[in-house]
Amino acid sequence: MKKQQIWKYISVIALVTLVFSLFSFTLSSAVTLTADADNRYPSANIDIDGDGQLEWIIEPNLWNVQSGSGSVTMTYTESSGNLNVDINLQNIQQEDPNGWVHAYPEIWYGAKGFNTLGPVNDGPFTLPQQLSQLNDFSTRVQYSVNRRDPGLPFNFCFETWLTQDTSRGSIESNEVEIMIWLTYNGLQGFGSTVGSITVGGISYTIYRSDAVSAVGWEGFAFLPTSPADSATKTIQWGPFIQECASRSRISNWGDLYFTAVELGSEFGSPSYLSGDLEWSLTDFTPSTMFTVHSENILGGGGTTPPTEPPTEPPTEPPTEPPSGEYQDISVPFTYDGTGDLYWRTTTLGNYINSWNLQTLTINGVDFTNKWAPGDQWPWGNNLPAKVDGYYYIHYVGNYPWSHFEAKT
Repeated sequence: MKKQQIWKYISVIALVTLVFSLFSFTLSSAVTLTADADNRYPSANIDIDGDGQLEWIIEPNLWNVQSGSGSVTMTYTESSGNLNVDINLQNIQQEDPNGWVHAYPEIWYGAKGFNTLGPVNDGPFTLPQQLSQLNDFSTRVQYSVNRRDPGLPFNFCFETWLTQDTSRGSIESNEVEIMIWLTYNGLQGFGSTVGSITVGGISYTIYRSDAVSAVGWEGFAFLPTSPADSATKTIQWGPFIQECASRSRISNWGDLYFTAVELGSEFGSPSYLSGDLEWSLTDFTPSTMFTVHSENILGGGGTTPPTEPPTEPPTEPPTEPPSGEYQDISVPFTYDGTGDLYWRTTTLGNYINSWNLQTLTINGVDFTNKWAPGDQWPWGNNLPAKVDGYYYIHYVGNYPWSHFEAKT
């Protein structure tokens, strides 16, 4: 064989080997993030589909570790789409023992209130959004927790913060923290138990604190009565948000912003100064994890009109009175449809809600397309004073799916 042919074959083989090596490297590439007591807040952007928009931010978040040995490592592997979190910390000295746990290694979608990273919004909806404008949604998660230290106090949980505005960097006393736990050991929710709820076939004990931390924000935690260390769970947020709203000391829930969906694990305590835990997520692309529902997250219909009008007319709607005359209604009350209508009532119940309206005023105050607590809401409201013992309502709807409701 001629030298030229030999070199030709060698060159082809070398080229194939190089291409294969590069391809193999691409398949096995990963994002690895390591935090320790000297580097507590690294973060990494996860762009799963490579479109330049973020699906998640991953963050070890060693917020209460002042000193100690070991590290927390978070590894996202592109080829499998999996996230692995390895917690291995010893000899921890806490920054604030009143904070109780050591850290919250996490992923998050939206705009987290405690920092200014992101926002992260490459999914089926954007955050933050006001609750009055946010459709209910579910989050599906496939996870596994490995308790390498069976005695370690820990939880694995979703979290969000409801804030009065979209400014970032801190949380105020008139804002709300909500946690939905998936599994746990040796920890309990903040505050005290206030009841129970069943959502999606899972029973939860509800914890509430009127003032969390020195700042004093309101806190809720939902702890499952049968925690699972490895499972595929679907969490529908609406029932949890509505339950918190019904128990809250804060009145303007429709105005609060749902800031982010966070998922991670708290661990340790002031007397348990180590952490040896591992957890992983499988298939956590927002397009597959999130499902958006048609109803508002506070209850009732969503904010976007359907493409087709309802096939059935409203059930016995009130007849339209002459312009300027008010028809008496009683609560609970619901109306769907078009019209320029005037009603009056002595009570608005626990809450009111409306969507797809041109106008909704109550005693001259604008409540168009808003959720608001009613006069029977136990923690106050922002309603105008009654006039001659009545709330006078003016409703203008241009669509068959325009809606108003007052509920007990």
